[in-house]
Amino acid sequence: MSRALFFCLATLMLACSGRHATCGGTVAPPRASEEPAYPLTGGENDRGGFDSTRERIGPLRLGLSGAEALATLGEPESRGPAEENAATGLFHQLWEYSGITLELTSETVGGSLTVAGITITAPCGFRTDRGIGIGSSAEDVRRTYGAFRDQDSPIEPDRLVAGSVYGGMIFYFESERLIRIFVGAAAE
Repeated sequence: MSRALFFCLATLMLACSGRHATCGGTVAPPRASEEPAYPLTGGENDRGGFDSTRERIGPLRLGLSGAEALATLGEPESRGPAEENAATGLFHQLWEYSGITLELTSETVGGSLTVAGITITAPCGFRTDRGIGIGSSAEDVRRTYGAFRDQDSPIEPDRLVAGSVYGGMIFYFESERLIRIFVGAAAE
């Protein structure tokens, strides 16, 4: 099995493991009355005006430095080893928090880290800039992000891909409730 395939499977298994208990605790989710951090349309990186690099989940976003992530969330409960991804040549490392998994990348082992993927699950209370969080109804997610649905991904009752699998947000549902949000590239 190639290292890239192993890394993808390991990331997926960790994201589904349910080993999470809290979500940082010190950062409040945005209030509905607050303006989003960017205009809701007009991005140019992803399909349909959806720009995953500008999406936030609470205080988290793609491109955040490892130092910024530490300052925001504190020390992770665990850090995985830095493993090279043969497809990209980058080194990937998972940081596990209760309710949050960050995938960080660097060009070298021990190099400067950048957040390349974010997964949140219960009990994380963070919300997207558009007000969606764990426990939101599938209907609310589809109403909010449906216009950005990846037309190349099949319509599935338990998943919605906004943007694309190459850079977007993936929402996972169980019993019509949101149980997991992933932002980043799920495919290469």
